[in-house]
Amino acid sequence: MPKKNHDYTKIMGVRQLERFLLERRTPIRQSELATIFNCNRSTIRLWLVELELDDVPIRRTKDRQVYIDRASYLMYVRLSRDESLITMIALRLMQQHLQQSNLHGLEVMHKLGLTLSRGVASLAGDHILQQTAHQRTRLPSLKSKAQRALEKIGEAWLSGRKISWRYQPLQGIQAFNEVFHPYMIEPIALGGSTYVVGFSEQAQSLRARKIERIISVPVIEDEHFDVHSTFDPIQLFEGAWGIWFSQDEQPITISVRFQRHVRQRVLETRWHPSQTIHEDASGNLIWQAVIRIEDTETTPRWLSPSTLQVISIIRSA
Repeated sequence: MPKKNHDYTKIMGVRQLERFLLERRTPIRQSELATIFNCNRSTIRLWLVELELDDVPIRRTKDRQVYIDRASYLMYVRLSRDESLITMIALRLMQQHLQQSNLHGLEVMHKLGLTLSRGVASLAGDHILQQTAHQRTRLPSLKSKAQRALEKIGEAWLSGRKISWRYQPLQGIQAFNEVFHPYMIEPIALGGSTYVVGFSEQAQSLRARKIERIISVPVIEDEHFDVHSTFDPIQLFEGAWGIWFSQDEQPITISVRFQRHVRQRVLETRWHPSQTIHEDASGNLIWQAVIRIEDTETTPRWLSPSTLQVISIIRSA
């Protein structure tokens, strides 16, 4: 097997083993697992160690058969019926907006589907499992650079440690090296992008970095950071594009006039968190929002994708 596929294959094997043990109702010998997964017993042992390091409650019987303690496993997150429903919707929405299917999102969907299929919502659970199985076939053979970067950023964020990378700004000519304190990870639905917001040691100020523009594999530093006391995420993310820090990224106000025959279609959807709608003297609707110009060379500087989407959807409705 090519060396470049080694890490990804290991991750896939570990997750497949986790799913298999979750679905199995009785303990099993490692030799049997090696036969089922067509690998050496030493590989199975390494995968089990990886699962234990990831806090998966692997248990062993007296005769060294292995299984997952489901009681301990399900204690990490407890979801009510309504919480399970909204989690499923959120995960489906995430998979639809991302440019590529996300491995970790699929794993959460699979676990949710497995739990529901074994309970009172067997039909819904089976449907989720079918969806994840289909989406799994669309996973790329290798992780994207953005997913690898997101994993590193997530690890640094959860552990409160600084992270360094090389970043290519949209309008800047040269990429630069940066040490960053990740405060928040924020998805942007329009465009399927993800940003990390925090303190840049280079700029000595708050900055938002688009994960897709990180051009090196991020390195997690040993040094920890403290979130500045003045950081206010609620104020920061009031708008869908509310992550502006430099002069080049300042928002603009967009106004769109809609005729009366599309009035209901405009009013039934909240297109943007900052939007306001009022009538003019002729009864037409004036829609306004404060937005950030999206980074695309094909969109005019005075018009954003969110406005284009509003117009497109209303025209086709």
